[in-house]
Amino acid sequence: MAKETSATKLCKHCKTEIASDAKICPNCKKKQGMSGCLVIIILIIALGIIGSMLGGGEDDKSKPASSSQPQQTQSGDTNKDENTNEGTAKDEQPNEPAPEEAQPSETMGQRNARSKADSYLSFTAFSYSGLIEQLEFEGFSTEEATYAADQCGADWNEQAAKKAESYLSISSFSRSGLIEQLQFEGFTTEQAEHGATAVGY
Repeated sequence: MAKETSATKLCKHCKTEIASDAKICPNCKKKQGMSGCLVIIILIIALGIIGSMLGGGEDDKSKPASSSQPQQTQSGDTNKDENTNEGTAKDEQPNEPAPEEAQPSETMGQRNARSKADSYLSFTAFSYSGLIEQLEFEGFSTEEATYAADQCGADWNEQAAKKAESYLSISSFSRSGLIEQLQFEGFTTEQAEHGATAVGY
């Protein structure tokens, strides 16, 4: 229901109906601001994802601590002369999962930026540089935004095709005009040409 409402919008300058995610109006070529309603929806989605991730992280941290204490007490009660080999084996076992916990793959900022990138790509198309720019607009650092764009797994040729299809659903473009619009969105010339070809040009 929300997607139908936000599929198009009126240009703030010439009042022409354009795509809701268009950064410039194809008719008057003026920049558009981001919809406040869209920002609210995105923030709600992101908060839900962050909350579920933080809740799951606390359960994982509690498991190694509880399992390591009984094994340490057992090794302390064994006879040092007769069970030296068994004691060392028991001491090594609780330490095996430790490397996974000691090497966090990403910071909280990187994880949240990646979640935000996934959220954006689930309902609209972005170029690589366009996604980084949008994440920076959300307050993420350039490093975090770049990390998210690198790790989101997006096919940028596919994103260009989706963006081209989105533009053609609300307005008419020549092939060169569509390629130019896609390049303005941050797609490379190769990606923009692929997007135009994918929609039939």
